[in-house]
Amino acid sequence: MYKKLFSQTAVYGLSSVIVKVLPFLFTPIISRIFDPAAYSPFVDFYSAAGIISVLLTHGMETTIFRFSNMNFDKAKVLSNAFMSVFTVGIVFLITSLIYKNEMAIAFRAKNHVLFLVWFFWILFFDAISAVLFVKLRLEEKVRKFAIIKIINSVLYFVLVIFFIVIAKNYIPSIYNNDWGVGYTFLSNLIASGLTLFLLLSELKTFQFHLDRKLYKKMIVYAIPIMIAGLAGIINETIDRQFLKYLLPEETADFDIGVYGACYKFATIITLFKTAYLLGIEPFIFAQAKNENPQKKYAVLMQFFVITISVILLFLLTNIYWIKFLFIPNEKYYVGIKIVPFILIGTVFLGIYLNLSIWYKINNKTVYGAIISVVGAIITILINVYFISKYSYFASAIATLLSYFVMMVISYFWGQKQYYVPYDIKKFFIYVGFSIIFGLVNFYVLNQNVISGNVFLVILLIIIYILEKNTIKQYIPKKYHSKLP
Repeated sequence: MYKKLFSQTAVYGLSSVIVKVLPFLFTPIISRIFDPAAYSPFVDFYSAAGIISVLLTHGMETTIFRFSNMNFDKAKVLSNAFMSVFTVGIVFLITSLIYKNEMAIAFRAKNHVLFLVWFFWILFFDAISAVLFVKLRLEEKVRKFAIIKIINSVLYFVLVIFFIVIAKNYIPSIYNNDWGVGYTFLSNLIASGLTLFLLLSELKTFQFHLDRKLYKKMIVYAIPIMIAGLAGIINETIDRQFLKYLLPEETADFDIGVYGACYKFATIITLFKTAYLLGIEPFIFAQAKNENPQKKYAVLMQFFVITISVILLFLLTNIYWIKFLFIPNEKYYVGIKIVPFILIGTVFLGIYLNLSIWYKINNKTVYGAIISVVGAIITILINVYFISKYSYFASAIATLLSYFVMMVISYFWGQKQYYVPYDIKKFFIYVGFSIIFGLVNFYVLNQNVISGNVFLVILLIIIYILEKNTIKQYIPKKYHSKLP
């Protein structure tokens, strides 16, 4: 069971790594070519993308998994979800295109109306594709899922490099200087369109008939998921919008660019979190029908906490040289001091998402919405009151505090509603040592690489000592005697 789970997670992980890493790789290129102010539309638009995407899919991805593992016809569940997302998406697209100029003014992007139009189409294509990707995951078509995801990412990457590097420098006749960073949106549009085209064959098995009785049940389950997702994405991305509207216009674009670039340091943690959740979500719902699945959930959470703690400490202790790879433009380095807060906050988010199984399995998604709303309120309050004075430093602190509070609430509330035997003491040790070692090395030892990696080795030794018996369970007995 675990072998199958981790093999699927590995495939999802590979595709997720490529999907996230390739766009991440052109970030250093973009940041080298464009200064923070010119880079800001890229950060600005994609910070809004998450919020709009949650509204367009309105919780149907998780709902498909939940209802497909209950006594409902999977074909009807998928068809209901697709028709719901398509209807919402087409209404959004038509409305946005009709009022594109008004939206550009409201978005403070009156000089980028064309980019905004491309952006609307991207969101529409991606929302439809999201349902079809869920179908692939549900049917365990892992290879097809990975191949299409990789094609999307590779094409996006190649097109961006072609437009802003090759065309700009070697084929100026086809390069429009007024578009600049806008070529990233054009590249994304082409990639998203091709992705949807490659997924269209999955529609052959859809019934395209709305089962109203079933849909009512699905939407009741889905709306709290949407609210939770909306609140979650507010925690993750709304701060860029606050920076845009609460800072003076002459400094807002620069600070948004710096903050968006520095946030990219969390990509490695996000990669692991995304890959893990892609593989684990179908498994969680499938295991819920078995006897005492809580033990399996506890084991998986322990694996997650150990891995994410090691990743966190590695990043915190190696920022000194990693920053030259991530952001080769020194104009962005003024924001490096906020990176630890962003990284730690991302770890708390990952743990929270793993803890959230209790309300999804018990069909009490409204609790998840409440927790996420609490986190969103914290994010909004800190940003509103402190951005004008502390700029993106306030946004980084808000990210960390909101995810921490959400994680704590979910743990204690979840244990009362659906007890899982987590080894909480070990979690404190692994995450605690990772944070303490990382912060000491970053702020006290001035990002010293040698001392930082000594801390990393110490953490690995601590993990080995505490997990030695567990390790023995997953390796052949003939190797037990060779373990120290």
